[in-house]
Amino acid sequence: MRGDQLSLAVHLPQPCDLESFVAAPDLQAIAQLRANESAYLHGPAGVGKTHLLLAACRLHGGRYLPLSSLLGEPAEILAGLAIDQPLAVDELEGAPEQPEFWMALLRMLDQRGFGNGVTWVASRNAPDALHRLPADLRTRLARLPRFHVPALDELQQFQLLIEGAERRGLALPDDVTRWWLRHLPRDAGSLLAGLERIDRAALKARRRLTLPFVQAVLMPPAAAPQDEPQDD
Repeated sequence: MRGDQLSLAVHLPQPCDLESFVAAPDLQAIAQLRANESAYLHGPAGVGKTHLLLAACRLHGGRYLPLSSLLGEPAEILAGLAIDQPLAVDELEGAPEQPEFWMALLRMLDQRGFGNGVTWVASRNAPDALHRLPADLRTRLARLPRFHVPALDELQQFQLLIEGAERRGLALPDDVTRWWLRHLPRDAGSLLAGLERIDRAALKARRRLTLPFVQAVLMPPAAAPQDEPQDD
């Protein structure tokens, strides 16, 4: 199978766009992606790198390629990807551990570089820290403009929850927000996944968001902390 035959189904529970990404005001990666320029994004898991890639694809008609989805596929699958279409390469750490795959990825990046193709890459680490990759591939990745995506601070976590709930038509009470940020994982990926879960649950149950309801959805009832008033 060649790249022009590659078809990846990516489930987007909520449309991703650059405007909805919660980040520090000086995050230059957003301006780079909005301008349809190549970029290498790196930062810890859960900070929103995938959100940025998907948002850029949505904005510019790009193709999203999570490398973990290629496990078991032949290296030739990377051949033939159109240079004139922006390409987002995600999950670099999850790529197949095969020398021929790394060489195919290097050839693809070289072709896109020589042909002025727009390429966005996301990884947890900067290129020089990816020691499992061949040196030539690390060097090629290092040529891309590099942007660090930091973890959210407490104010940004609060902002993500409130704005994410509003976009879904949900009213998130203060006691729910305080409990959520005190007792559950607070990385961007976990917060967005939690919002998606309570959105589906509230729609199905036709319930407003109260603390007992959100606790029941996001945590087993026996494990949910009881340090907030629970009036329904």
